[in-house]
Amino acid sequence: MSPLGVLVLGFRRPQSLWNVLESLRRQGALSFTHVWVDGGAHAGELREQVQAVRALAGEFPVAHWYNCNGRLGIEKLMLDGLRAMAAKYQHIIVLEDDMVTSPYFLTY
Repeated sequence: MSPLGVLVLGFRRPQSLWNVLESLRRQGALSFTHVWVDGGAHAGELREQVQAVRALAGEFPVAHWYNCNGRLGIEKLMLDGLRAMAAKYQHIIVLEDDMVTSPYFLTY
């Protein structure tokens, strides 16, 4: 069991998720970061946003990228993510895609 893992939850805010992942990249934490992305099932108006979020997978080489196809909601996404992370890590940091609302978060 590894000592520390980072669980990142995302849905339809690609710029916000990019900010979180870029911050984790700058801190050297991508190798133990797992990104869970909710889907937009039966909500065509969300398709473009969800696709933009999923496109970030090519830019950020995290430990694992989970693309859920349904529209699970933050509660289910969180529970599934925590269950998976608890099996691999002793300590878990949980971040949502809207955790970063300021570009100053990225500066040190």
